Amino acid sequence: MATTNNITGDEIKSGVYTADGRFNYDLIFGKKTAHEWIDFHPDYSGSQIIDENGWRVDGTSLDSKISFNDFKRRFNASTVLTPLNYIEK
Repeated sequence: MATTNNITGDEIKSGVYTADGRFNYDLIFGKKTAHEWIDFHPDYSGSQIIDENGWRVDGTSLDSKISFNDFKRRFNASTVLTPLNYIEK
């Protein structure tokens, strides 16, 4: 038997993820390589990592799967070439 809302009597059930929901889920729980994060996130789209300083700290390579927060930290510690739209934000 499905659970119902005591006030409205409507059935309580989970909805389908929206595109924003899937995007946010990946940001929180996803693990991707540096190049996959660059392709995935619109703020980093078109960026190039010239010198991977941020990845040398602990021997992690650009091909290692890392969280988005780890990617941001390493990206900002590296020498990068970014499109103009990244700088304006």
